[in-house]
Amino acid sequence: SPLRALLVDGEPDDRRALRELLAGPLPGGPLPFPAVDVVGEAGDGDAALDRAAALAPDLVFVDTEVPGRPALDVLAALDASPHPPPTVVVTTASEDAALEAYDRGAADVLRKPVRADRRGRSLRRAVPTLLHRARLAPGAGHTERLDAARAALTAAPLDRLWVRQPSGLAVLRTDEVVRIEAQGDYALVRMRSGASHLAYLTLAELEERLSPRAFLRVHRSHIVHLDRVVALEAVDGGRYAVVLDDGSEVVASRSRSRMLRDVAC
Repeated sequence: SPLRALLVDGEPDDRRALRELLAGPLPGGPLPFPAVDVVGEAGDGDAALDRAAALAPDLVFVDTEVPGRPALDVLAALDASPHPPPTVVVTTASEDAALEAYDRGAADVLRKPVRADRRGRSLRRAVPTLLHRARLAPGAGHTERLDAARAALTAAPLDRLWVRQPSGLAVLRTDEVVRIEAQGDYALVRMRSGASHLAYLTLAELEERLSPRAFLRVHRSHIVHLDRVVALEAVDGGRYAVVLDDGSEVVASRSRSRMLRDVAC
């Protein structure tokens, strides 16, 4: 069955444009699920919560400039729902709003105007969050809808990274990676040996290709290898510091801290 989506934006033209993009062919090959079915729309934040409660969508696309209840409040209310919460993708024209949305638990942020290539990446990036929520609270038919996504995600994750060096190319085994941190448009890969290597890929691109069973993006700027985690230490605001076996620590975002707590339990 297709994933069910709710579109939330104060501009009818923007909702129509996103609906048409979701219905069109995707660059980069097919999605790991049959399709995305837009089951409803809302023009303000309060209506969004009403529609989400009535329609139980898998995905909600919400614009940061939506009238009425602020978009980040909508995100928090959806996440606090007693029912399995939908995965939220935020749309925005603001860089600051994009960063705050990531920190508040959005699966991805689509910068306006939305491009077809970013739409495909965003949908693929939402799948790990959908799978996690299906494991924690599998509703009727929900897990079945995501079986194809699970298979696609575990089919062929990267087991090696090729990175450039002055002398040529270095091959990094992903099972020797401790963590990866964003460095502008690139990513710094920190190894168990203590060495660090600059990969000419964004953190988002690496997140798409690494095994979701082994790696977790705990913050918009950090991915950790779950086998390298030795402790979770509570810090302010309900967040955790992820302690790794090389002695380093990464403070997870609030939403990822909840995910880590759920997995640990």
